[in-house]
Amino acid sequence: MGRGPKEVFQMTLSQRAYLVAQSQVGFEEVPGDEANPQILKYHQCTDLRATSDEVAWCSAFVNFCMQVSGGRGTQDAMARSWLDWGIPIKTPQEGDLVVFSSPTRGPGAGHIAFFKCRSLPGFIKVLGGNQGNKVCFKEYPTALILGYRRSKD
Repeated sequence: MGRGPKEVFQMTLSQRAYLVAQSQVGFEEVPGDEANPQILKYHQCTDLRATSDEVAWCSAFVNFCMQVSGGRGTQDAMARSWLDWGIPIKTPQEGDLVVFSSPTRGPGAGHIAFFKCRSLPGFIKVLGGNQGNKVCFKEYPTALILGYRRSKD
């Protein structure tokens, strides 16, 4: 998504936040008692303000990307809070948000990430935080999707 100033200005908040997310690829949790200072910055963008990189941080990551992009996220540490953000969409574009269920962590748990593309049949590729304890691209089954969201601008 290499873009000039005019193109960036015409992008939605979600797309600008996606550019920020791309700049964060590779940041990961620090094993043990130490915490990655960058992940702690993500946490400061939610009401939880966690002080450990061991606390789930996918929503904190997306909130950080929104804030750095000049917008406002949910400020909530819960991934499912994004189901009430922006507008619902049926056909995502690169940079839109995807909210997933998380069946292994219980009915209220979830995951939030930026849509990249459709990949293998039944899967999409997303960019998110706290995916394998780092910021990275990862494939998820479409069966786990709760909804796609796009900023209102």
